[in-house]
Amino acid sequence: MFSTPHAARVLTLIAAVAPLAATAAEPLVWKWEEGESQRYKSTQSMQMTINAGPAGKVQTETETTMAMTWSAKEVKPDDAAVLEQQVERVAMSMQGPMGQGMKYDTASDAPPSGMAAMIAPTFEAMVAAPITLTMLPTGEITELSLPEEMTNAMGAMPGGADMNQMVKQSSQQGFVTFPKEPLEVGQSWTRQATASTPQMGELVTTTTYTYNGPKEVDGKQLESIGVTLDLDSGKNGGQGQMQMDFNTVSSDGEILFDRESGKIVSSRLDAENEITMTMGAQSMTNSMTQQVRLDAIGADEEVDFGAGDEQQEQEQAQQPAPAGTGDQ
Repeated sequence: MFSTPHAARVLTLIAAVAPLAATAAEPLVWKWEEGESQRYKSTQSMQMTINAGPAGKVQTETETTMAMTWSAKEVKPDDAAVLEQQVERVAMSMQGPMGQGMKYDTASDAPPSGMAAMIAPTFEAMVAAPITLTMLPTGEITELSLPEEMTNAMGAMPGGADMNQMVKQSSQQGFVTFPKEPLEVGQSWTRQATASTPQMGELVTTTTYTYNGPKEVDGKQLESIGVTLDLDSGKNGGQGQMQMDFNTVSSDGEILFDRESGKIVSSRLDAENEITMTMGAQSMTNSMTQQVRLDAIGADEEVDFGAGDEQQEQEQAQQPAPAGTGDQ
């Protein structure tokens, strides 16, 4: 038999632990308040190795840096939030073989040329007007609309109509979607999306999430979620002369989610894929590696745009000095 003092201590311990256990068992959900905003920096690096046959292998490197703000314009009675994703600035650089390459920055006053001129209208449209979407507390996107400026800009590009659909699907996959029930450590769930283009046929993207449990980062407890991304060709081949088949070699990433604020603090994804291109009886397999990062940043925090900042500095250095500022 427990003594009365001992029983009292046990009951006190249970009372203290019970609220913690209940909190840990609550589902992970996105939280938004009307008028609230969260700023993010996104960086994507991609390395392509192309098998050029007798010419050997050709390598290209591309890096894209973007600053954006997610703003809650309305929160509905069911806690679904109407969000606007406004891109502030995009900087992109590409380095190819034999010194070939290009740099583009939406903040630059210099007119784009060459390859930069082809992508400029789409990036400028992204900065000109926000994407509007409706998000449930689970992170599921129920509605998403692209601004007219972006739709028109992509529509003018080859395959633009298909790009519109792919942008919508990729935007939906940019938000982690949680199950409605509480998560257990080690529990996994998936989200799948299929994009279709006449040139490539179906491209099936399967995102797998795994709940790793709480993780302390810089003195703050966050929720760690492992993430992998698998690319695979669908059942239907493209209608063009060239067929493309995707195969994921490796994929590894982590999302850090703040349970208290109900938002992503950071995410990373490293992936390597093989792309086999077939035309008639000939085929070649190319490789693509990607590193994608997303970090929450402060409202006034300065963003490092890499090559974009270098371009801005070069343009400023080339500008003539105002009259009367020369050496006396």
